[in-house]
Order: sequence, then C-alpha cells, then structure tokens
Amino acid sequence: MSKKDEITKLYFVDRENPATIAKKLNISKSAVTQVLQKDDRYKKEKEVRKKQKNLLTTNILCAILV
Repeated sequence: MSKKDEITKLYFVDRENPATIAKKLNISKSAVTQVLQKDDRYKKEKEVRKKQKNLLTTNILCAILV
C-alpha cells in the first residue's frame, strides 16, 4: 500500500487526525495534510469533524452547567 493510500485510509476510514497519522507513518503533519488536500472528500470531511467537535464541546459544557 502506498503512503497516499495509507494516509487516506487512516483519515477517512479509521478517522484518525493528521497529527496521529504523521506519528504512525513517521512523516510530517504537513506531508499528511498535503496528501489530504488533494482528495476531493477532504474539505467536506474536515467540516463534518469540526461540527462534531463543536457539538461535543457544547454538550460537555451543558452537562457541566446543569
């Protein structure tokens, strides 16, 4: 499996973040991000993950305040 294939699998299938992928593959985070930015799915997936993170943060804050 090529590095590109490993990176895309780890990101889209295993849902790892670029920093974790970089550590696992012993490459720089910027190298991971460069590969991901060439994939048409990346922008949409990045937005989905951002919304999920914000929702999780909101839910945690609400739970703390209740």
